[in-house]
Amino acid sequence: MIFLPIVGWELPRVPRLIVALPLSHAAVSAALPVLQLGGTVIILPRFNAEEFLDAMERHKANCTFIVPTALYALMDSPTIDERDFSTMETLVYGAAPISPERLKEAIVRFGPILVQNYGQTETTHLTTMAKRDHDASNEQRLMACGRPHYGVDIRITDPFGDELPMGEVGEICARTPGGMSGYWKRPEDNASTLVGGWIRTGDVGRYDDDGFLYIVDRSKEMIVSGGFNVYPKAIEDVLDEHPAVLQSAVFGVPHEKWGEAVTAAVVLRPAKQATAEELQAYVREIKGRHMVPKSIEFLSELPLTPVGKIDKKALRAPYWKGQTRSVGG
Repeated sequence: MIFLPIVGWELPRVPRLIVALPLSHAAVSAALPVLQLGGTVIILPRFNAEEFLDAMERHKANCTFIVPTALYALMDSPTIDERDFSTMETLVYGAAPISPERLKEAIVRFGPILVQNYGQTETTHLTTMAKRDHDASNEQRLMACGRPHYGVDIRITDPFGDELPMGEVGEICARTPGGMSGYWKRPEDNASTLVGGWIRTGDVGRYDDDGFLYIVDRSKEMIVSGGFNVYPKAIEDVLDEHPAVLQSAVFGVPHEKWGEAVTAAVVLRPAKQATAEELQAYVREIKGRHMVPKSIEFLSELPLTPVGKIDKKALRAPYWKGQTRSVGG
């Protein structure tokens, strides 16, 4: 194996990278190192599970970068049991939160080939979870996004920019060799994002005692309901553990009394059934009353952005129509 800190991948010695995301996406950052190693880059016009699997087998692809929703689609493909995954050595996922429950499924199905990357365009790269850290028996560790890359400093800060003790939740700030010098002609954004040589990511997270970083949520997606700070990912992780739930998205909607009400959109697994009341009781038992979605909408699929992330703006839009403000940017 060849380890390249520039992208945080463990690439095969002769890589054959398959790309099914827009060329502007971070996934394509591995294309140049792959070519420098004398490898091959297989570019697909879009992500489609069957087309991806066809191309993987035809070209004997041995590495890729996909978003979690694409990983789910591969696992849910009706032909997945017939596919030959023997050439795939490194399957990198990232760019959006992943369900721990579905990650366990992926580990069982694909074996020890999974690597997680966490980063932003502004920082170039941040952390990675190496293959040895993907232990399906360690549910807590599966929720981590890894340790800092070489040459990268990451700290957790309070709203005033002061570093918080290990284990406390705050904003993730990064200092990286490839960090941006600033946004083009956006001085106000630069002033709020670049502070004392650190880049404020807008992500909320914490460290554990072993130095693993955990993403709690995006700060812009935090819901303030009745004075409580509610992080959608914490509820999504619980909903996704329910045996009838395939995928979920939690977001805030306007509420006269509470300011915002916790709302969930849920896609059920094929041939499975569940009621809103059942799922609400499930969340209440595990997370407590204030984390329970006030309403649950059942959908056949969740809307996605062009790069395959769940489009929460689209989910929120009907609820916030006509309001003087909205949340989430």
